[in-house]
Amino acid sequence: DLRPGPLSRAKETARALGLQDRMAFRLCDGLSGIRPEEIDAAVLAGMGGETIAGILERAPWSRGKPVIVQPQSTQEDLRVWLAGHGRRIVREELAREGDLLYTAWLVEPGEMGPLSPAERCAGRNAWHPLREAWLERWLERTERALEGLARARKPGMEARTAHLREVRAGIIEMKEELKQWQP
Repeated sequence: DLRPGPLSRAKETARALGLQDRMAFRLCDGLSGIRPEEIDAAVLAGMGGETIAGILERAPWSRGKPVIVQPQSTQEDLRVWLAGHGRRIVREELAREGDLLYTAWLVEPGEMGPLSPAERCAGRNAWHPLREAWLERWLERTERALEGLARARKPGMEARTAHLREVRAGIIEMKEELKQWQP
């Protein structure tokens, strides 16, 4: 961690779970204080996608390691970054805490393949009990952004509006596809 307080709490949690001998803790920026031979995999969680991309960018040796990421924001940007840097999302998991939905991705070296605008936001369609709620969340977010652009009526927003309409259409298509998979 970057700060002593959260790092101390992580150590306390590991100790409470009896895992302190199986973990190492570093006060550093991302992976900067870690040598490649020290880890088999990394977890980058609870931060924005742009921060995760920056951490991976500054640790090129991490390209050969599996990484679990849990972006809190700018997921679209992170997906694009991963695809452009020889990494692919192998698996996506969704979790709910109260009204909040979270996603975590297993990322490994490899070709991701092209992503539609909707897939860059909401991920590839795969059956998951929370997938419908996840798609609905993205649809609502996209609708709010489109409404905001329509109210703003600023010149030069045509490209952003067209992009969001394409995202919305793709998410609606994903929701329809998902309905066909449900029992």
